[in-house]
Amino acid sequence: MNLKARIAALSFHHKQVVLVVAINALCLALASVLFFSTNIISFERNLKAELASKSALVRRSTAAALAFYDRDAARALIDAFSSDHTVRQASVFDAYHQVFAQYRRDGVQLIAWQDLSSDFYAEQDGVISSFEPIELDGQTVGYFFISADNTALDEQTRSYAQIIVGVFCLSLFLAYILSLYGQRLMSGPISKLVEVVGHVTQNQRYDRRLRVERKDEVGTLIKGFNAMLDVIQDREKQLKKNGERLETLVEVRTRQLYQRANYDALTRLPNRHLLMDRMEHGIDHAKRNPKNLGVLFLDLDRFKVINDNLGHAIGDELLKKVAARLVKAVRADDSVCRWGGDEFVIFLEHLRRPEYAGRVAEKIIDALKAPFELNGHSLHISTSIGISVYPKDGEDSTTLLKHADISMYQAKGKGAGHYCFFESHMSAMSLERLDMESKLHRALENNEFSLHYQPKVDLKTGTVSGVEALLRWEQPELGRVSPAEFIPLAEEVGLINRIGLWVLAEACQQNKTWQQQGFDPIRVAVNLCASQLADNKLADDILSLLKAYQLDPCYLEVEITENVFIDAPKSVYRTLQRLRNVGVHISLDDFGTGYSSMSYLRDLPVDSLKVDGGFVRGLGNDAASDGIVQATVTLAHSLGLSVVAECVETPAQSEYLRELNCDYVQGYLYGRPVPAQQLPLTRRADLDQPLSPAAELS
Repeated sequence: MNLKARIAALSFHHKQVVLVVAINALCLALASVLFFSTNIISFERNLKAELASKSALVRRSTAAALAFYDRDAARALIDAFSSDHTVRQASVFDAYHQVFAQYRRDGVQLIAWQDLSSDFYAEQDGVISSFEPIELDGQTVGYFFISADNTALDEQTRSYAQIIVGVFCLSLFLAYILSLYGQRLMSGPISKLVEVVGHVTQNQRYDRRLRVERKDEVGTLIKGFNAMLDVIQDREKQLKKNGERLETLVEVRTRQLYQRANYDALTRLPNRHLLMDRMEHGIDHAKRNPKNLGVLFLDLDRFKVINDNLGHAIGDELLKKVAARLVKAVRADDSVCRWGGDEFVIFLEHLRRPEYAGRVAEKIIDALKAPFELNGHSLHISTSIGISVYPKDGEDSTTLLKHADISMYQAKGKGAGHYCFFESHMSAMSLERLDMESKLHRALENNEFSLHYQPKVDLKTGTVSGVEALLRWEQPELGRVSPAEFIPLAEEVGLINRIGLWVLAEACQQNKTWQQQGFDPIRVAVNLCASQLADNKLADDILSLLKAYQLDPCYLEVEITENVFIDAPKSVYRTLQRLRNVGVHISLDDFGTGYSSMSYLRDLPVDSLKVDGGFVRGLGNDAASDGIVQATVTLAHSLGLSVVAECVETPAQSEYLRELNCDYVQGYLYGRPVPAQQLPLTRRADLDQPLSPAAELS
């Protein structure tokens, strides 16, 4: 570790001491060097000056002795140096460079003339020397050489050095003592502050405070630190309270999240996640202890009609009551789960025999037979149940659920309120249905739908007064798919509204095209199902289409069946009434097969009745059919409604209807459903013979 790093690692206290001592040491060193050099230089100058003075005195005194060649006088002067312990030697030379008088200290080697030079002055090896001429009246009469020891300078130097070192050490010691005192005075509170900070940091306690005894910056710092601790302590208390609240909230939310993750929010039944977990545990246990397990897949019949007509609020309440009945109908250790929408799954763990699952299904069907009373509505609902059994129908939860789902659709095929055990051949049928569903989703995007139109003839005039738009699906792989096959599937998968809107737009556009081509205006009828009527935007959508294609509302007719009005909400009536008010024709299709009554029919916002084809086919051969058709025509006319008879296939049926004063007829006798270009819109209908193949619209 270098010096800088070591200093950085020191505490604040030691850094302050080191700084003070270092500054003092630097100042003392500079002062000592200045003092030492100044005094040594001064001493050396004095020593040289003294030597020069002695040399000048001897030269003046020996000048006469040299002039008179008085050796004794010169020698007496030179011998006087013997009392000066600093003089090493002194020599007087005559003008001829011969020694005239000489003195040397014992042990000192004399300097010969040849080693000297004029004006010689030197300092070497601790000796100071001077060599100068002796003059008398401006003439050189001789020479004088003197040398002296420089030991006094060395002694003086050592003396000064000892003094300086002593003073330096004493000063450093005093500086260290003063720095300690100053540190206690200045940084002592900071050290205490550091101590408190360490205590707070290590123990996470904020109750310690420092006394404010100073009014300088350190005192301000301590006061601010105490205030900060007050704030932190308050915050800690608040955080502790918030933490306790948060722990409580987390505990509550954890329970809520567990509830949401594992239970259905509406019915409070286990959801599919928890059911799968229970099934996995049940299957693992059954593998160790062989036994049968049962899976019942339930789908409520007609729930979509109720939900669409009465609204989601009623539908949700119905699901809650259904869930409660299901729980009561099974054992406590059976798991009743809401799978999604109107689908439920029941997992039977302790199943002695596979056929016992059928008994549970019968019990559930019976439990749902009693009506559900909701907001003044008495609702009847049934369920279709598919059953799979472990290990016969599958050895894992996914397979068992899939097979139960497949068998549920088979149960639906038998009619409402039935159950069906899974059989191996059902898988292929289920795959076909999934494939059909996938193709149906792509049909709109691929323009696979088209409309065919069947003429509606006025019996009084024999003219085509309108047409019914009938949806057709030409699938590239399957060919033409029957509407009886794909319409129910579209309703089930939620595509019927999109398809229905497309049909309305296509029919309005085609009708406007006929008018622009110069054909007499006719009314185009479009069938609407219950889920379409339950859409609150239906009236707005229809009015937007009429406006977009500039089609008068009187040339559009919507056909609805009687079952639309079973438990229908008021919004359905409002939608139909709104359409009727603007001029759209409303027709009640398949009349006589539903639940209509006199009072019920009187309040419906309809303009015409369509007699079901089953009654029309029996005309002239079945007295009951004759009576029903006659009663229908009479009833409709008494209510101010027109009557349309469909499925007219023979002239006898047509004649009989004319005698009953039926207003309009429709059927193969007058034309099959054909593309728009093949409709016979330009010729008058022959009442006795079917219309000939349609003339091309060109």
